[in-house]
Amino acid sequence: MDQTTKISPVTEVMRLQRRLERERRARQESENIAEHALSELYARQCEVELLERIAAAANEAGTIDKALKAALDLICRHTNWPVGHAFLRGGTPAFPTLSSAGHWHLSDVEKYASCCKATCSPNPAQRPTWKPFSRSKALKTWFCKKPPKKLKRNSSKNKPKQTIVCS
Repeated sequence: MDQTTKISPVTEVMRLQRRLERERRARQESENIAEHALSELYARQCEVELLERIAAAANEAGTIDKALKAALDLICRHTNWPVGHAFLRGGTPAFPTLSSAGHWHLSDVEKYASCCKATCSPNPAQRPTWKPFSRSKALKTWFCKKPPKKLKRNSSKNKPKQTIVCS
């Protein structure tokens, strides 16, 4: 008499189906990992190309203002931001401030012109300066110290004088 155990065809089919499903899941997971890694690599490559374009534009620019404007436009196009505003950092490390550089990227000038006018003046002395409201390292929120006259001011002393929002 034969000592080997015979496996029924139904049991063999179920075993093969489980094995096939495990292999299918493993292949799907490896494809997901590869796709994620490839998309991360592509994103890093795009960022490096952006930095190269910014460096080239800065080298070709005759002034710091032209370099700043070129960088702002390149960054906004890369990120698909409709509005970009360049600021210059000033103040001290303990009390930093931001002041508008007067450079804007506006994808739709008519739509966003009011935002530009509300926060900038052609005269650098009349431009609002910005101070940090939150000292968090992860997120710094900046508020206008001297808001334009047309905008309302909050009455509470604990709140920032003005938050400017463009829609």
